[in-house]
Amino acid sequence: MTALVRSLDHESATVRELVGGKASVLARLRDRGFSVPEGVVVTTEAYRETLDTPEMEETLAALRDAVARDDDAERRRLASDLRAAIRERGLPAGVAEALREARPGGSVAVRSSATAEDLPDASFAGQYDSFLDAGDDDLPERVVDCMASAFGDRAVAYRAAAGLDADEVAVAVLVQRFVEPDVSGIAFSADPVSGRRSVTVVDAGPGRGTAQVSGTATADTVRFDRSEDRILEYRTGGDRDSRVLSPGDVRSLSAIVARIADGAGPRRTWSGRSSTGRYRSSRRARSPPCSRSPSRDRPTVASTCTTASATARGCRRRCPRSSSTRGRGSSTGSAVPWGCPTRTRRPPAGTCSST
Repeated sequence: MTALVRSLDHESATVRELVGGKASVLARLRDRGFSVPEGVVVTTEAYRETLDTPEMEETLAALRDAVARDDDAERRRLASDLRAAIRERGLPAGVAEALREARPGGSVAVRSSATAEDLPDASFAGQYDSFLDAGDDDLPERVVDCMASAFGDRAVAYRAAAGLDADEVAVAVLVQRFVEPDVSGIAFSADPVSGRRSVTVVDAGPGRGTAQVSGTATADTVRFDRSEDRILEYRTGGDRDSRVLSPGDVRSLSAIVARIADGAGPRRTWSGRSSTGRYRSSRRARSPPCSRSPSRDRPTVASTCTTASATARGCRRRCPRSSSTRGRGSSTGSAVPWGCPTRTRRPPAGTCSST
């Protein structure tokens, strides 16, 4: 397999600089025996090779200048030019063929995996594009779209706000076997509002979760106390009478999230398939606001589903009572104020539509 395309099982798949944050964590989880769908990564080397033209270098330099001058209109124009140039150039020679040979069978999820994501001061959650249910015919195009999303208006503005230069960020693209979900959502290994470490919080909805993300439906919200082994609260979403998760589902998901948090450290989020678990992403959660807990005590955020996968969402937001920065919490990229004492709405259920 070419150095521009790596399997998640390759020893180099844990190298963040080569495969990005999301893929490197999933490779570690897969190596530890968690049920992560098989996949391959179009590496950051392919991304850099795609951008390696005099014309794009010139546009990048102009973009840096526009960011420095805080010229929003020029920044948007140059970012649009870069996206168009990346799509016009396409993948480096041999990558499309290597990808088709190495990719998992059936439909795949095509997801960005950037080197600058889930940083201490910048989560980048929801800033880059991802695509569900891609096939052979549109796979190369979807990979290029993920690369081009590094210069989406939101991503460029987010980097500028975080003080990061475009040269400091490279986007790998993760291609994983797609599992159609019956239920999808987000789970926290600790309550993001109260900070209780023994309480798992799950937001879950039917299907891929797109209705919850778009705001046309409301997810079920469950709070489960692991120390007491009982459900503290179950609120069904919207007008639905039936619950999308059984007590067994909730207990299994809670155990899996806790296992990831305890064994994999504070940088973990996941998504699951039934009681065995199917993990599609992994991301560190932020501590409850204004707390002084050490980083190892930060809660794990996880996407969950009973029969398939979804993408975890971190949060980045400035807490009104603290100088710390909090997160963006939806796959649409909108600011979701969770955890701050004065604003306690939790993030909606996530999907693999963006990351």
